[in-house]
Amino acid sequence: MKTPLIVLAIGLTAVGCHRPDTQPEPRSGTWLLAQGDFERVVDRREIASIRARVMARAAIEREKLAEDKRLADRVAAQGAYDVAVARANGEYKTMVESCTTVAVTAQRNCRDRATAELQLAKAQAEQLKPSS
Repeated sequence: MKTPLIVLAIGLTAVGCHRPDTQPEPRSGTWLLAQGDFERVVDRREIASIRARVMARAAIEREKLAEDKRLADRVAAQGAYDVAVARANGEYKTMVESCTTVAVTAQRNCRDRATAELQLAKAQAEQLKPSS
């Protein structure tokens, strides 16, 4: 009868011995591998974050360049309009001056033709004018 009690006592102590009081230390190789994986995940996230910031900055720069191009196009169109109007006014003045050299009866027709050409040139210049 002592034998079963001894076996029972040894079994209970054996069960109690297998329960550690503290958490077991992870094996060093396993911990380092897990730490390396965590660092790789952090690196990937950091890389993704940096990539997103770079892409956002690139989009902003593209928008700035597009705005600069629109502004340059507007300035160029305004310049072309100004030149066309100045040219039309200059040609009109030249034509009116040349009208004084013709006979008095033809001067009215000459001035009317000069005015018509001025209006046509200004209408064509309006097509060059930039839209606001």
